[in-house]
Amino acid sequence: MIPQKIYLVEDNSTLLYLVSSMVPAGFQTELFLNAPAVLKVIDEGALPDIVITDINMPEMNGLEFIKALRVRRFYKPIIVISAYIDASTLLRATQLATFDFIEKPFEPERLLLSITRASYTNQISSLSTEIRAKYEELFVHTNELLRNFEIRLITTENIMIKNHSIPLSLKGRPEFVNLLFNSPRLESMICSLRDDLGCLANEQDRLIKLMHDVSRRLNELDPRSSVQIGSSSTEKTSKN
Repeated sequence: MIPQKIYLVEDNSTLLYLVSSMVPAGFQTELFLNAPAVLKVIDEGALPDIVITDINMPEMNGLEFIKALRVRRFYKPIIVISAYIDASTLLRATQLATFDFIEKPFEPERLLLSITRASYTNQISSLSTEIRAKYEELFVHTNELLRNFEIRLITTENIMIKNHSIPLSLKGRPEFVNLLFNSPRLESMICSLRDDLGCLANEQDRLIKLMHDVSRRLNELDPRSSVQIGSSSTEKTSKN
């Protein structure tokens, strides 16, 4: 699985690097000292999977930043970290569908929990999209297979009548259908149809089971999660 990318936004460079050191290993982390720099990168097409932002920042505060992200149709998890989360700020951030709120100071485990939950949420969303696509593919492919089967059935029927394998006088009667469907040619077609539909259904079942597994892990997640904290495998880039 491709590592999920985190954009971390904090105007205090010391805190920026401190918070980045708490990000779980296995994530790609890019660091920004202001929100407009993030929006510029996003407008260029580089989208993150998770955004972590402060509230009180110059140029553009956290709430304005979140609103700008929503205007750009960015709906991935946004985690707010701030020492100043009053009722009004909390309400406005909630209205903007903020994923989580972490009040400074905080323990590394608190950030770990929030990021892991956000990561699982992204996985579920991605799998749901993939499953919907599989359903659509299954529907379209099934209809196509059935249309092709109907055409081949009619062709087989005409060939068998022409070759006198089935008397024309039996057409439309149960005996005609039995003879037609027991022919080796049609049996092969039915087996092929069954195999094609089975492959699609098996892939769909695999995705559903995977989504249930991720969902279960998300529901069971707590601060004692075994995910390791560390920056050894985390890519960090600081951007002004």
